[in-house]
Amino acid sequence: MSIKGIIKLFSVLILTVGLLQTSIKPISVKAANDSNQNAALAYYRVASNLTRLGINTEDIISANKGISYAELIDFDNNGILELYVIYFDSGNDNNSLPSYIQEVWTYNKGKAIKVFKEEYNGFGLVFDRGVSISTAKNKSYMVYSSSYSRDGSSFDTYTFLTLSGNKFIEIAEVQSILEYTPEGNERMLYKLKENGKWKSITEVAYRQTQEKYGYSTRKKIIDGNAGSNTFVFDPTGNVTKIQSFLQKLKDTARASIVLKDIYPSLTADEKSGLTAFLYNFNGQTDLRSFNSSKFNHADIMRFLSNAMLTDVFDETIISRDSKLEPIEEDGGMTVYIPYKADQVNALVKKLFGFTIAKKDYPVAKYRNGYFFIKAPMGGEFTLRSPQAEHLYQLKKDLYYVEFVVYAPKYPENDAMLMSHPYLRSKDTWSNDVKTLFTKNSLDEFRTGFALLKQVMVKGQKEWTLVRYGEDGILSNNELAAYRK
Repeated sequence: MSIKGIIKLFSVLILTVGLLQTSIKPISVKAANDSNQNAALAYYRVASNLTRLGINTEDIISANKGISYAELIDFDNNGILELYVIYFDSGNDNNSLPSYIQEVWTYNKGKAIKVFKEEYNGFGLVFDRGVSISTAKNKSYMVYSSSYSRDGSSFDTYTFLTLSGNKFIEIAEVQSILEYTPEGNERMLYKLKENGKWKSITEVAYRQTQEKYGYSTRKKIIDGNAGSNTFVFDPTGNVTKIQSFLQKLKDTARASIVLKDIYPSLTADEKSGLTAFLYNFNGQTDLRSFNSSKFNHADIMRFLSNAMLTDVFDETIISRDSKLEPIEEDGGMTVYIPYKADQVNALVKKLFGFTIAKKDYPVAKYRNGYFFIKAPMGGEFTLRSPQAEHLYQLKKDLYYVEFVVYAPKYPENDAMLMSHPYLRSKDTWSNDVKTLFTKNSLDEFRTGFALLKQVMVKGQKEWTLVRYGEDGILSNNELAAYRK
């Protein structure tokens, strides 16, 4: 089967978040194959990365950050669905309207490729632009519509864009103009731009061009008729819709997996132990793409330096030595905090299964059995709880876990957090704790994976980290490679 035919199978996943409320049929295991699984995986990585900004549930005028809309569309009718998303990545203030960003991604040669990105904030001559998706003769188009007045004339403009040769380009633009003659009579003019050139056309040709690109059956996404952009759909339910969109992509990527998910069979204590271990790493910038085979000791020390700032580690595991004074440099602007080197290595051994050399690093100084670790100048820490969803055994002692990260809605309920529920499986949470943690999915929704090695320590099973990522999941082929 050709790549077009293979990916065409993927079209059963016409996933629409926001405007469409259709039920989605999961792809069957028999129809699954490496090509459509990898396409789903590639788009999952893109979309899940955008959810790090949050899931937006506000209309455009009040939106701040987060993904608002996602859909799979075959723009060029080649059998490969494209990923179309709308999201926000900057707050609004009293002096400006928020900007929304549109992106289109296609799948080509094993990768998701971004073929279009545009940021729009509503300023300029055209401040009321609408956005729609139209379809004609099995091709799909992004449609911009706008109306404005200038020098006594009124302009209605429709612009059609689509994918062509892995480039997202403007195909055509039509414009109707209402103007007044010197005698005060109304006069309609019609124009068409194709291949970058304008020409005058008749009203019939104007209507025919609109229908050539599916104007009358277009699906509206953003309405600008009121003079300010608004979503046509109700964004308040976006949390469920976006998460469902991601899950369907993941289900497709996992359709033919031969491994058994053993997470449901774990005891409550085993699930909580897994949560507590993953807690050490989530949200740490330096570990969002950690791989023990590629990280060196300096990378590990940098991770420790950042983690000390966020108080991730319990003081019973590692704590600063109060008998020694910190080392200060640059007039006290740079501070190195003392920790016993053996204590540092005990922590590294516990987390990663190895120790690091006792020497100087870019963020640490070694002095007489102590690491003086550089204290970061500042940063923001959000309490997070990584909750496993799936756990697969790849080898006797090698496991792969996929998780979702939850965070409590601020301001925190200090009394409720005193019992450290974020270190336990959500299966053990009370309804109040579940409410506290799940609400923050509006602000930030993160997913990730980890490869873990199970080791025996004093007769107890414990985990060490092999690989960690917050940028999607591993493919079936990647998991198969770890099983060899």
